[in-house]
Amino acid sequence: MLPFLPSSINRVEVPAYAPPPAPEASLEAELRDKLYAFDQQAQALGAAWIVLGLLFVPFASGLGVSALGYRDVNGDVHEGSTAIYLLAHVLQAFVLVWIVAGAATCLKNRRAICVGLAMHYVALTALVILLPIAVGNILVVVPSVFVVLQAHRVIRWTGELTAAGTFWTARR
Repeated sequence: MLPFLPSSINRVEVPAYAPPPAPEASLEAELRDKLYAFDQQAQALGAAWIVLGLLFVPFASGLGVSALGYRDVNGDVHEGSTAIYLLAHVLQAFVLVWIVAGAATCLKNRRAICVGLAMHYVALTALVILLPIAVGNILVVVPSVFVVLQAHRVIRWTGELTAAGTFWTARR
């Protein structure tokens, strides 16, 4: 190498200057991260509602079957109660709507999130009312409170993403 070249004179290399990221780029990255988190949380919420709905299917069906009639110890046939039979049908419709709301929540439908949350409030109210009768309901009430908080967080994120101009219903 020739001695008059600049690289042979100055042996310390200066790092290249990198400008700071533009504010729009960091905002875009933040929105992208929030959209990714929203996708995950909406999927988890929808899955929770589908699972809860499927857990209530045997109860609703068993209530309907038991309302048709039963045999006592002596073998006498007793007709079931019409009120219990109607309650079973209402509960079955409730469970069906809850499962559909869970599936629509997985598809990021905001109305389905609101419907599922309203139905969750109804179920939670019934569980709390029945708490003195069945103390085991506390095992269902405590996780249900977390599902309600999750639903409120997902609804809040839909508002934030909409206000930011992000198309949050886009499929990834």
